[in-house]
Amino acid sequence: MQRLASDALEAHYGVQLWVTEASVQRVREERRQWMSWREAADLIGCTRHAIAQLIEQGHLHQRQVNRAASLSRASVEAATHHYATQLDKAAQARASREQEHLERTTPPDDGEVWLDVTTAALVLGVTPNAVRQRINNERLPATRRGRRWWLRRVDVERASAAAAFHARADTSD
Repeated sequence: MQRLASDALEAHYGVQLWVTEASVQRVREERRQWMSWREAADLIGCTRHAIAQLIEQGHLHQRQVNRAASLSRASVEAATHHYATQLDKAAQARASREQEHLERTTPPDDGEVWLDVTTAALVLGVTPNAVRQRINNERLPATRRGRRWWLRRVDVERASAAAAFHARADTSD
């Protein structure tokens, strides 16, 4: 009995070459313990680029056989959980950023009707800069959320009615 060049199969030489079933089973079992990058990417649900990153981070164990690199199935299965956890963290961070963005760019949610500066300017018949000046001079109440000002519709309508009243009073004199 001899071992073949692969050092895994036991062979018997005679007239023909015979390979023992036990050595074939051993080779099959060993091959089941390793997989290609593509198989790993499919199992994890990621790209080959992500596989390279997981190898760099030390989450995947790689071996080189001839020219082909293969990955340990056990490390791929463990990395599947790690990668899913990374995706969950990224999704939570993204959702948190989106929530913060909404809080900065949407009006307060208190049952009131809110107008942005541009809409308030249209109602008042002035420019958005004039509305901002009135806010800064505290002549028009407003709430700032992030970088945007929000004005209650009631306050804008009151200011519009007062402006109309004063304009009418000025013309009647």
